[in-house]
Amino acid sequence: MDSSGLIYLTGFTFSAGTGHFPLSATPYQNVNNANTNGQTNAFVSVIDPSQTTGAATLKYLTYLGGAGNASNGSGAASDVGTALTLDPLTAGRVWLTGLTFSSTGHAPGFPTKNPLQANNNAAGINASNAFLTELDTTASGAAGLVYSSYLGGTGFSFNFIISVSAGDVATGIRLDPAGNVYLTGATASSDFPHPATGNIGCYRTTKPGVGSAFVVKLSHAGNPILFFTYFGGKDSPYVDANTFGFISPSGIDIPAALALDSTNHVYITGLSASSDMPVTSTAYQSVNKAANNNSSTTGDTNALLTEFDTTSSDCSLNGLPTPAATPTPTHTPVRTPTHTPVRTATPTHTPVRTPTHTPTRTATHTPTHTPTHTPTHTPVRTPTHTPVRTATPTHTPVRTPTHTPIRTPTRTATRTPTKTPSRTPTATKTP
Repeated sequence: MDSSGLIYLTGFTFSAGTGHFPLSATPYQNVNNANTNGQTNAFVSVIDPSQTTGAATLKYLTYLGGAGNASNGSGAASDVGTALTLDPLTAGRVWLTGLTFSSTGHAPGFPTKNPLQANNNAAGINASNAFLTELDTTASGAAGLVYSSYLGGTGFSFNFIISVSAGDVATGIRLDPAGNVYLTGATASSDFPHPATGNIGCYRTTKPGVGSAFVVKLSHAGNPILFFTYFGGKDSPYVDANTFGFISPSGIDIPAALALDSTNHVYITGLSASSDMPVTSTAYQSVNKAANNNSSTTGDTNALLTEFDTTSSDCSLNGLPTPAATPTPTHTPVRTPTHTPVRTATPTHTPVRTPTHTPTRTATHTPTHTPTHTPTHTPVRTPTHTPVRTATPTHTPVRTPTHTPIRTPTRTATRTPTKTPSRTPTATKTP
């Protein structure tokens, strides 16, 4: 809605033209060019809700689109308007975006004027590209087209029972006060148009999944591209060729709307099927709670909300300058050393018990001071290394004299384990 209360709309229609769709007196395009294929064209309309009579409320209405793609069959969506915004520099002008299957190979193609991209790059696999168009709703006929361009890459295709193709769609659009254009949407193309130099890949330079979100910024003239990034996770469990020809909601991250703040930070919202969507450390919800719920082909999504700072030197995701994969290796080293020392310490208990029980029972009656210092301090400091095992032979002499010299074990054998076998000769003098 503009400042005078006029309402601006966009969408798509199968209607054929005069008598079927209420065009205004001076539309840019007065026929549905895809009607011969039984497919859709986009439309733009301006409504004045202050008028009380039906005809007077329709200020402007035009078709916008090409012939579509006969290979997709009758009843397929061909050219679709998904979002629209007003031009802040010129009253009565609107910018709209969406998707198109039309191409120059199936004349007429989608209308273009001074395009950044002159054709549908995904037409070879019967997939869609996004489009970007500026219309002057106050002009008549052909003068109403100010700027129009395809926008997209070569898409993605594979054979899964049947051949499946996926392309590009734009779902949100805004202009900043200077007239720069911001778009968001979903793409299956690994070669989506981007700046040759400068702010390319503000957060990701490559498409993370089969289908990913994107954000792109263009000058008011529609050329050049000033900034571009892919965004999203790598999950893509399901592909649906019937969802406007691009990957279904359960397979990708799809922004649904875009907004700007006073500093030209970009906010996008929509839905995500990814379990590894990058999140900031202060995220309200850091996991996709439905990511592993494969109960249907159209579910398994959570909403997403993302802010980009397009003014920073690296065009980073606001609050998360690098992908959040760094914490992963941190957990492994922490757990590994913890378990290892615990197991290593197990043998320590065995030697501690062995010297403690043996000398305690024997030495209690005779040398109180000597055994106290010897078993207590020595085994504690030494058991882990060698002295613990050296003390083991002490048990052999204790058992040996028990069987032979019955008189000796009470007093002589008691001193033998305590002070080493240095007094072993004593046993020799007794006989």
